[in-house]
Amino acid sequence: MEIQSPKYLVDLKGKIDELKLNKDEYFLHVFEMAELEGKEYFLPLQFSLSGFLLTEEIAENRKGVKITDYQSFVQTIYNGNDPLFSLADRTTYFNYLLGNSFDLFIGEDGKYDFDNSAFREIAQYVQTNIPEKINIESGSVSPIANIYGYSFDKRNGTAVNGKVLIGIPSPDERGPYMRLVSCAAITGCSSCQEGAWELIRTMLDEDVQTQDMYIPVCRTAFEKTDMDKSIEESYIRAIDSCSRYFINDYTAINIINEEIQAYFYGQKSLDDVITIINNRVSLLQDERG
Repeated sequence: MEIQSPKYLVDLKGKIDELKLNKDEYFLHVFEMAELEGKEYFLPLQFSLSGFLLTEEIAENRKGVKITDYQSFVQTIYNGNDPLFSLADRTTYFNYLLGNSFDLFIGEDGKYDFDNSAFREIAQYVQTNIPEKINIESGSVSPIANIYGYSFDKRNGTAVNGKVLIGIPSPDERGPYMRLVSCAAITGCSSCQEGAWELIRTMLDEDVQTQDMYIPVCRTAFEKTDMDKSIEESYIRAIDSCSRYFINDYTAINIINEEIQAYFYGQKSLDDVITIINNRVSLLQDERG
């Protein structure tokens, strides 16, 4: 996230708009999610999906899981075996939930603020329910579903077929998320910005996108893979259900990890820890300019 700034990258929003991409040929919401305050500093090319895969009967109309309901969800759906216990430890678990909801800590001015109910819900849930070290037997929990391109691993097709992808626990019951696998950008200091854009534009061509191993942003390229219609429909439904990218500002996350331990171990109150986190992260953003 640190480099998404006109100080470093060219805003591609105008050039993307000029392409007049249409929804029948491209997954347009994948581009829309890349916008930051009306600007677009990178162009998505390939992505993957993550969440919980459930049968339609079990998923019903659910798009995600509220943190406050997650313990009940795990008992009902997974017989008490938390899929997130496939993560290594409490801090990793905490980071995963943070990354899934990081946009809730970003104000309209782009400044981070962790003094809100969303951050408190995540921190309190982890402190109350997650042990410092997660010890599980191999295969005792169902892992988080990571869905790559059909060309990458055709087993994904079997896993996805007839299933619904829903989001991991969050304060607002949001749906599943995307992870960018590859994207393109132009540095502000480039002396050949037009040539760079022509190269990027070529990367969106159907013939090029058809060769992608992960999920391409070109819908028609995706539809040309040799998958059954039912599998294709399940993929499309999963792709269309995503509304944001998984976000990680690793420097800010490291600061949070350092300070949150005092709360996890009962040495400081959550309010005191949040004050320290906000002060340190604010200084970080001021230094970035």
